[in-house]
Amino acid sequence: MATSTDMLRTRILMIVTEYDRKQSKKKGYNIWALSHYCNGVSNVMEAVDSGEDIEEALKAGFCGSLLRHIAKKLGVDREYSLRE
Repeated sequence: MATSTDMLRTRILMIVTEYDRKQSKKKGYNIWALSHYCNGVSNVMEAVDSGEDIEEALKAGFCGSLLRHIAKKLGVDREYSLRE
């Protein structure tokens, strides 16, 4: 049976995959980006597993438009400005 942490990991992986798919249609796309995003997901989940708040873990693991995209999809986007 999947735990809530497993479900969160899966959800974030789906979000970054969707983001990468959209980015792949743009000029200058980094073909290695998805592997970096997956590493970021692992770092976020390690932080969450050790008791860190999901929002703080996301801020530490991602930045810019990807951070805003993930936060919006997870419903925790109220504190992210366009400057982060």
